[in-house]
Amino acid sequence: MGRRRGGQVALGFVSGGGTTAVRGSVQGAIKATPTVNRIRNVAKESFDYAVEHPRVEGLSRMRLRTDAEVQATRSLRRWTEANDIKLGPGSLEFQVRAANSKPDVVFHPAKQIFDFKLTPKAVRPTQSQNFKLDFKNFNIEYIFEP
Repeated sequence: MGRRRGGQVALGFVSGGGTTAVRGSVQGAIKATPTVNRIRNVAKESFDYAVEHPRVEGLSRMRLRTDAEVQATRSLRRWTEANDIKLGPGSLEFQVRAANSKPDVVFHPAKQIFDFKLTPKAVRPTQSQNFKLDFKNFNIEYIFEP
């Protein structure tokens, strides 16, 4: 996986009605189970690595995000299978199609959504609203590039 950067993780959190971009340590930011923390950390490390090591050089920002998302999702899936975390409906799912949205990672037991973004500016308020409509009472975290 990617290298750790002094425990620093860049995440954005959506709760209630607003979006807050947070850079720095996640500890204490939201209450999460150890499994959610592990999934978050693996997703972040995988996305960081994928952004720093794209499969093809010279990609546009849009294609880099897509390539990094695919690599991070594959890496997270392999890690999940190796660590006996259930995959599928009602557990951990990737690219879940809903009526109005399609988040990158959904962990149903903890009501948690993770979505990969290159920068905080890439977070669209309408997308956040659609996540809230489709996944009631779920926490939304945006994982940004390093």
